[in-house]
Amino acid sequence: MPIYEYICEECNKQFEKMIFSQEDNNVNCPTCSSIKVSKQFSTFSAHGNSSPSADVPAGGCPSMMGGGCPSGGCPMAH
Repeated sequence: MPIYEYICEECNKQFEKMIFSQEDNNVNCPTCSSIKVSKQFSTFSAHGNSSPSADVPAGGCPSMMGGGCPSGGCPMAH
């Protein structure tokens, strides 16, 4: 279920709401209960189970050490 950001056109309150697909048209301001709300542009973020640094060898990335990757693309890039 996505979380959307809204702003109320009546009281200017910004808020977030987790939306089920059938509720998308039924969003009310939690402050003044107005139905005049606008969906705001927001960013998306995801977090995996491992960090990119977990795949880097103990000595560091060869391209960072000036060696470069022989094929031109880094096999350690995600």
